[in-house]
Amino acid sequence: MSQHLLMVLLSVDCVQVQFRIPAYMVLQKDINPPMRTILVDWLIEVQENFELFHETLYLSVKLTDRYLSRKDVKREYLQLVGATSMLIASKFEVWNMAELGGQYRVDRAWFDHRS
Repeated sequence: MSQHLLMVLLSVDCVQVQFRIPAYMVLQKDINPPMRTILVDWLIEVQENFELFHETLYLSVKLTDRYLSRKDVKREYLQLVGATSMLIASKFEVWNMAELGGQYRVDRAWFDHRS
């Protein structure tokens, strides 16, 4: 193995350790792991419906997990955290972001973009 490759691998390991997300679900008072699973399933549906890149989905889950590791979130705001993470991730990954137009279904309720 070359010296350069070894240095790159060591650097990647250091970065991964530095940005590791701790086990945070034990700190959450109002949400639990099955709720996070439902949220990630919903984020997958959003990613498929808007035909976003897979990287956008991965980044949105990472942003959601990072936020949940630092803030205690009530269950009624969990989907909002996921939707906001998806919007932020799409700003990073997608050049032409999906336009907010028409009606959207969020948490069993329909919303008009003009509301």
